[in-house]
Amino acid sequence: MENQFTTFTTLLDRADWGDHVGLLLAPVSTRAPAAAAPPALQDVADIDAGHPA
Repeated sequence: MENQFTTFTTLLDRADWGDHVGLLLAPVSTRAPAAAAPPALQDVADIDAGHPA
């Protein structure tokens, strides 16, 4: 399976969120992987949910 690549070269905006910084970047080029079958339930059944919101 190929990796997905996106190239960003233009910074459109920057936001200061206290202990985080948000960057809005313009994608210049992308390459998506070939279509693949979604994972089956048995592939993900042992994954625990993340922390509560």
